[in-house]
Amino acid sequence: MSEVVFTGECWIADAGTRPDLDESGFGAGWNHIGHVNRGEEDLWQHFAKTARKRSAEFYISVFQKGLTELPARFWLGVEWLTGQLYVATKPAIPRKLARREPDTHPGLLHRPARYLSARVTAAEGSPLFERLR
Repeated sequence: MSEVVFTGECWIADAGTRPDLDESGFGAGWNHIGHVNRGEEDLWQHFAKTARKRSAEFYISVFQKGLTELPARFWLGVEWLTGQLYVATKPAIPRKLARREPDTHPGLLHRPARYLSARVTAAEGSPLFERLR
């Protein structure tokens, strides 16, 4: 079993016009659904600017009990524990991954309701994520 360390909070918004941030960060129009853990190297390499790929596939540890699936297309926002805010440059899509979902760490006080998988692709001529703050 691999250790699960959460490094970022995950926010989604409907795939229409991307909502803006407010003074406190992700506000109106954004829905906090859970976390992305450090084991999702495919995603974190894009924040560290070491990825050369134009897309990333990853699991989201969803803590919102009523959320059973992701919308067909959605904006993805990630807030690192350092306070940096990133938003995908193009709406993401739910995606079934070939690899299995992560194991839930037995020491977690709050266990995820489920794991949902997604894929995010870069907009033409843009990085995968734009740092907003």
